[in-house]
Amino acid sequence: MNKKWVFFHKVNPAAKFRIFLFPYAGGGASTYNSWLAEFPENVEIATINPPGRGNRINEPPMENMEEMVDGLIECMEQYLDKPFAFFGHSFGASFAYEVAFQLRKRGLNLPEHFFASGRRAPHLPPRRPPWHNLPDKEFREEIEKLNGMPPRILKNDELMEIFTPILRADVKVANEYRREPEGLLSFGVSVLGGTQDVSIRKEDIGQWQSHFSQPVDLRMFDGTHFFIEEKKDEVIQCILDVFEVLDSKFPDSATASVS
Repeated sequence: MNKKWVFFHKVNPAAKFRIFLFPYAGGGASTYNSWLAEFPENVEIATINPPGRGNRINEPPMENMEEMVDGLIECMEQYLDKPFAFFGHSFGASFAYEVAFQLRKRGLNLPEHFFASGRRAPHLPPRRPPWHNLPDKEFREEIEKLNGMPPRILKNDELMEIFTPILRADVKVANEYRREPEGLLSFGVSVLGGTQDVSIRKEDIGQWQSHFSQPVDLRMFDGTHFFIEEKKDEVIQCILDVFEVLDSKFPDSATASVS
């Protein structure tokens, strides 16, 4: 088992809840560092850390969703012992959804809530042809055009030299991933989007409803594809509002349930 898949910024066994944060393409354990201080003590934060980044920089990035999901679940299973939520942005939303789908298939504990941020519904094909194999210059131009990486990384040549192979792998997985609606998932779901996102349209994120039995809570934020940084406080408050509801739902001794 590779325990490096799940990174705890601050281990907190006494926490009532846990949230797993799935990074966007190219992201890793440090992606949500600026969020850490915003969560209350009763929520333990774990960031998903795929190969090729952070303390796994010497591992080749994976190019297959099934392998990624299998590797993560093998590590994650031991951490599903209390009520938890998934949050994923962009590629991370697809990754998180497929993990949840496979958790149910394997009869394991499921999230109490799922946040899909800045990502089209899993059954929808990309609106553009595959572009992960473009030459470096054109590939970087596509990333910039789509606002597919935070500007602080995109404008740093040294960082982009490191991140480009990881980005290529993640973009390949994201473009090839597809999951048709089947056996609707029954936990709560919030879908978040940016009003100025040129790559993901409101109608694309609205179709997440096809995958869930409960009504989807659709939230639009004034921002681009990286509205999670531009409107960080509002996005985090959206998450905290859900945990406030969960806090009244679960007694202190509650554990996550299979549903």
